[in-house]
Amino acid sequence: MEEHVELLHMNTFQIYHHPTLGDEAIKVGFSWPAFFLGPVWMLRKRLWGLAVLWFLIYVILSVIEASTVAVSNRTEGIMFSVMMVGLYTALWLVPGIKGNAWRATNLTRRGYRISNEVQANTAEDALRTTQSPSP
Repeated sequence: MEEHVELLHMNTFQIYHHPTLGDEAIKVGFSWPAFFLGPVWMLRKRLWGLAVLWFLIYVILSVIEASTVAVSNRTEGIMFSVMMVGLYTALWLVPGIKGNAWRATNLTRRGYRISNEVQANTAEDALRTTQSPSP
């Protein structure tokens, strides 16, 4: 029974191999760290351009929001606020949805090649399952 419960929490990971830099595991699907940490996660994963783009969009949204604080009527103000909440939500949601795919593309550009796909609980477990046992 315990083994069955553990299988419910398994994720699919793609293993990327580089001849000199070793292996990296990327979870297939939504990235919770990218969702919660946004640009910090992007910088940590060496997605420099995307982190800069995310920050620029955030600054632009903040400037738009600050420059339209004094909306002339209440209905327009409510509509504007709802629109801004939607845009900010999208800004945080998109990295969660696309983050792992962005990371896979980045690794491919850096010379990594997909070598395997495994089921595991964590990226570390995924990498451990692909390593050959020592003699």
